[in-house]
Amino acid sequence: MAAGPRLAQVEELRRRLAALDAEAHALRGELFNAAPGTAMPGTYVVVEASGQRACVPAALVSEVVPVLAWVKVAGAPAHVLGSFSYRGRPTLALDLATLVGSPRQLALDAHVLVLAAARPIALAVDQVIGLLESPATLLEDPAGSTGWKASALVEGFCADGATLVPLLRISTLEQNAGMAT
Repeated sequence: MAAGPRLAQVEELRRRLAALDAEAHALRGELFNAAPGTAMPGTYVVVEASGQRACVPAALVSEVVPVLAWVKVAGAPAHVLGSFSYRGRPTLALDLATLVGSPRQLALDAHVLVLAAARPIALAVDQVIGLLESPATLLEDPAGSTGWKASALVEGFCADGATLVPLLRISTLEQNAGMAT
């Protein structure tokens, strides 16, 4: 297949993935605007970075891999760890801890979540805690106990028992990846 048609197919796929992400964001927004405690359908991966927990929809996690070698991106913001090839596609690795204002040296036993997005990105975290099945939604973290209240990375909060877990906004992660290119 010639490069031109293939490139057009890739761009169309990226456009469709971005549209699906926007639709999923809108649907989650409707859930977060519903009465607090409404069950949010689906499974969510709970991660931890610098002692702070967050979750992402499991459907958007392509794979969880150990820390791997990446190439530094010249002039990239501090939250961009580097670039690597994931299944033949260039992928940027972002550090969740640095994104939330807690820069640290990434441990060798950290995990990297490769996210299915319009453009593949990876999120480096200290550990994967587990899964949440259909968590109850909360509109916000009224006490500010999670430290994420004002973050543009947060789409809303889920209840994991008595613990509040912010749901990460994938489109904001993509925007942060786009800053490095």
